[in-house]
Amino acid sequence: MLIEMVDSVRKYKTLGTALAAFSLVAISLTSAGHNPANASGFSSSKLTSEDEVNRTSVSLTTPERKKDAITDPVVVAKWFLANRAAELSLDPTELILDRVIPGVSESQTIRFSQTLSGLPIPGSLIAITLDKNLDLVAYDTVTVNASNGQEFRHRLSIGQARRQLENGLTKTKKMAINDVEVTRLIPVVAFSSLVPGIKAGHHLAWQSWTSDSSLASTAVTYLDDATGNLLGSFPIVRHITNEPNVCDLQQISISDYQGQSRLLGSTLVYKSGSKFYLDDTGQMYPLCGKSYTGRGVASTQVARDHIDATWSYFKNVLDVDINDEAWLGNISQSIDGDSKPRISAFTNICLKNSSCPKYENAFWVPWNSTSCRSGACSGIFMGAGFDLALDVIAHELTHGVTFATSFSGALYEKSEAAALSESLSDIFGQAAERLTPTSLADPDWEVGEMVNNGDNDGSFRLMRSPDISTVTSNWKPADSHTNNGPGNRFAWLVANGGNFGGTTISPIGDIPEDGTCPTLAACSAITRLSTLVYSALPKLTSSSSYFDFGKAIMNSCQTLLTLGEDGFTANSCLNVARALRVTGISKIRISNLTTITTIPRNTRMAIKGSVRSLTGADVYKQPMQLTQLVKGKWVKVLAGDATCKRYCTDANNRVTFYVKWSKSATYRISTNTDFGAVVGYSSLRKVRVR
Repeated sequence: MLIEMVDSVRKYKTLGTALAAFSLVAISLTSAGHNPANASGFSSSKLTSEDEVNRTSVSLTTPERKKDAITDPVVVAKWFLANRAAELSLDPTELILDRVIPGVSESQTIRFSQTLSGLPIPGSLIAITLDKNLDLVAYDTVTVNASNGQEFRHRLSIGQARRQLENGLTKTKKMAINDVEVTRLIPVVAFSSLVPGIKAGHHLAWQSWTSDSSLASTAVTYLDDATGNLLGSFPIVRHITNEPNVCDLQQISISDYQGQSRLLGSTLVYKSGSKFYLDDTGQMYPLCGKSYTGRGVASTQVARDHIDATWSYFKNVLDVDINDEAWLGNISQSIDGDSKPRISAFTNICLKNSSCPKYENAFWVPWNSTSCRSGACSGIFMGAGFDLALDVIAHELTHGVTFATSFSGALYEKSEAAALSESLSDIFGQAAERLTPTSLADPDWEVGEMVNNGDNDGSFRLMRSPDISTVTSNWKPADSHTNNGPGNRFAWLVANGGNFGGTTISPIGDIPEDGTCPTLAACSAITRLSTLVYSALPKLTSSSSYFDFGKAIMNSCQTLLTLGEDGFTANSCLNVARALRVTGISKIRISNLTTITTIPRNTRMAIKGSVRSLTGADVYKQPMQLTQLVKGKWVKVLAGDATCKRYCTDANNRVTFYVKWSKSATYRISTNTDFGAVVGYSSLRKVRVR
């Protein structure tokens, strides 16, 4: 079973039955035999569901000097990791280099993945941020506590795993086996805590990219090696580029796309009455090539301009060339001989079984094909008028950036990471629009308000006042385009300031009075928001929670302060922290506090508490403190520090204090860190000393 990747910026709209996400099911498969592909030292008995994951986010106020003789940033990063192996409970030899991500002020983040006996662990993260001198300024980890144990062997060979996937998907989908494609098939150890949406526990598995030509989709799919069951399948966000090919579907010639139909094994476009339709219910989507009809007409120019404006935003504000193929996927050379990577986009689309020409949505579809130079073709498809919204187009482009930096493991739709992905696309999409001089004033930060020149039924989302503006203890998994509200509200507050929940937040830079940005300097609050959020991207994974996002943001703010990045001061970070706090993103709850009513004088007492984010997500290595009420004031008794040698939350989300009471006391466990972003207080407890 496949889940299709279709990103929609239209709230409460669907793309038709063929484009809906499918439910995950387990497929029972039988092995053709036992042909071991690999042997590994891995024992499931060594791991438990309670102590799998360690999360660390540390930013240094003073850079730590590297070993002077080293000049390679990857080697430097490994050297720092080796020095912290015990602190991070990490074997530095069990790492795979993911990528080097350029940052601001000539910094760079070297991102690794963890392995277990040589097998990659999807969703793991080890990120080392170095300044221009290659000195350490920050480090972030999402790892598992994994010990080598008994040796075991894969039940399936790589060939058998491929056939099992193809046969199982063919049977379940009732389609020809030629319509199923399986690529990038590798053995992994998959943990449900790092790959939300799969069966609970940890599994020796096969991770692959799978596609179905009937859906034009690409997904990351996990096959359980032991049982032959499908563990889960999740959409991939791929990349799109500057200098696009944009075609108007209503001005094409079907004959131009017949070659693509033969290439991709499908009929891509058909005509009904006077309109051209994408045959979405059973076929793949077309690509717009440089020599195809429908391209270069007046109706495509606005889309080209808005894609160019988005490229300019990333280049001029963040010094990131998203056109570089190291970042972005591209259409195939074999489509029309074009040697330059370009985005393929269509305007004025109609979908089968939908109204036309008033298709009220825009979406971006990647798919997996060996005919593509990069291995993944992709395209934007826009209903009439959607090309007029720069923020909608920039929203889609941003998914390519966040895939490259954060979410390469794909996303479970109702996870917090999926909501963060949508929020990040809204944030960069809105920033690109605000910082484009030709954009109109937009004090509420509306998403998609320019669709059809504002003549539709309003914007799709308001970032200033979203439907769900805060993270609360009543948080429920839901559609990612709705649950992205807290992230959107946070971004608006950082860039615009305001009073929220009785807390006054100042913007972290200048805001123009008329709401437009003739120059970047006139809107420094938005450029700094962009820098801050971009710096946090390498610290996120497909299992990140809102709390993880808050920690990553504050880690990045401190790092930018340490780097001396223009405009980042302690006061800036205080206001960023306030925005995180009032939206509930960084708040925690402390429960299950030890209850002992009477104790002998000076007897050692263990006081324990459970710590979780408001959504119930993990809170690991968070400094906590035990305080006592003395004459109406709370006085610190014991407290953890940034090194977390003691009095910090552990991998079980618990903290323990040992104390001797000389007299009766009222106490509680609390925390207040990260410039006041991370706050939480337990209920009161009283102990009587006899």
